[in-house]
Amino acid sequence: MRYKEPFCLTKRRGIWQYYCYDGKGNRRKYSTGQKQKGKAVEVCIRLYNEGKLVQKPKLKKAPACHAPSGDSPLFRNYARGFWSKDSKYVTQSKLLGRHITRRYCDNSDKSVTRWLIPYWGKEPLSGITQSDVEDWQFRLVQKDGLSHKYALGLKSILSVMLGQAKHDGYIKTNPCDGSLRLAATGRERGILTMDEFRRLFASLDVWEGNIMAMTGNLLAAVTGMRSREVAGLRGGDIRDGWIYVHDQYDKKYGIRETKTRDIRQLPIPAGVMRLLRSLERGEDDFLFTENGLKPVDQHYFIRKLKKALMGIGITEEEIKKRNIVFHSWRHFLNTVLQENGITGEKTRAITGHETADMTRHYTHFNVDSYRDVLSVTTKLLKSECPLESQ
Repeated sequence: MRYKEPFCLTKRRGIWQYYCYDGKGNRRKYSTGQKQKGKAVEVCIRLYNEGKLVQKPKLKKAPACHAPSGDSPLFRNYARGFWSKDSKYVTQSKLLGRHITRRYCDNSDKSVTRWLIPYWGKEPLSGITQSDVEDWQFRLVQKDGLSHKYALGLKSILSVMLGQAKHDGYIKTNPCDGSLRLAATGRERGILTMDEFRRLFASLDVWEGNIMAMTGNLLAAVTGMRSREVAGLRGGDIRDGWIYVHDQYDKKYGIRETKTRDIRQLPIPAGVMRLLRSLERGEDDFLFTENGLKPVDQHYFIRKLKKALMGIGITEEEIKKRNIVFHSWRHFLNTVLQENGITGEKTRAITGHETADMTRHYTHFNVDSYRDVLSVTTKLLKSECPLESQ
């Protein structure tokens, strides 16, 4: 075909097609819809005379419930690399001072791959409506069997991404905003009774002689520390009657700031302090380590706790049914403090539920200010408990 010819014909699968050039010199191919060459030529001549040889692209009709997509990208294309460490969103979030961790980004990326792209992947961003988001979250619970908490987490990730899409100008509104929200129900964490607590820490034999496992769990019981915070403690964090909590250890991501970026100073009963001192190696050395080089991982303490619980007669089935996990120590301490009249504000300061902005105001720690808390946690270690007489 020479460029000056308006069109040429070719047959493909029994149907005549014609080629032509658009105004930019690009070669285009269209179907005449005809099986006979003579009729195909007539179609081409008619289109040529009407100036319609170069046909306008046909837009796919959007579903009735969706707005026209326009130039809006497909969700799967927009989602690709959204949570990578060098992505626009992650980079700008860090520059703006938002608290966004590598662990959160990795988990979000996995959720996008597992749950969001399979459902939203082929949808243009502008085609996602508020009603669609609501139907999706109901499906996650009713059809996919996810918990309300997990489904709400997935919706939060979607909301962040669509919020950024709105900022980028791809959509006018974030369909997650104002959409119906699932009830924040979830399986309640189990809590140990006072009798179970005392039996657990009545003897080192319950822990098969593992003083490190016993100390880590007892520390959590009297402070509400998270497992990663316990794992990240160093010798220099042990002070006179209190400990300094400022970071945590994650097996995959190493040492990093605490979950809420808070810095806490926690009063420690004398018996627990003696146990901590027995683990010390040096100011920069980790207290809870099996090889002296790196801390135990965050799952170490719950594994040992479950063994100890079975050692005092609580079966594995009961542990699972009651949902007893390491996080149960935070519920245990919170309950004990409240039952003994400790204020909510002071309880939050101990357990680390206070905002990072507030904790930055604390530059010194006075043990006397927490004598009431220390009195309660000390009473947990009754005189018959060997820890107080060591």
